[in-house]
Amino acid sequence: MSQLIKRIAIGRPNYIKSSLFVNRPICRTVTTSSPPKQPSKTKQFMKKYGYVGIGVYLALGLVDLSATMGFITLKGAHRVREVEDYVIGKAKGILGMEHTPLDATKGTDKPSLTSLFFIAYGIHKTILLPFRLSLTAAITPAVAKRLQKLGWVKNISNKKN
Repeated sequence: MSQLIKRIAIGRPNYIKSSLFVNRPICRTVTTSSPPKQPSKTKQFMKKYGYVGIGVYLALGLVDLSATMGFITLKGAHRVREVEDYVIGKAKGILGMEHTPLDATKGTDKPSLTSLFFIAYGIHKTILLPFRLSLTAAITPAVAKRLQKLGWVKNISNKKN
């Protein structure tokens, strides 16, 4: 009987001899070579323009954030003040403190700079991101050429993509 079991075991695939994986076959994976992946457009852009691209992106971001904050200050400051008062009231209510609601007759309609900044930053990072990226990709080659003519940047066109 034991010879019969030995003959059957020889013809079977290898099995793991541990208490956790009793009678489970060893899985063998076959790797196939796949074609090399192309680098993303962002990596190609950064490899070609480098610090010039970063500088243009940051400059556009600064202009974008400032314009958003200015627009909110001019067109929606009263609404920001209302929301700010509501949030402060809820927070004080949770903490058990008294809150005096906003009085429209006082004339202190200006919201805090922190509230304006957080709202402007949220709009800047979410809604305006695609526009900022597109504008960066469109403007950077011209800026790089201009900086190259001024001698501030090495030759960009000879770099590999």
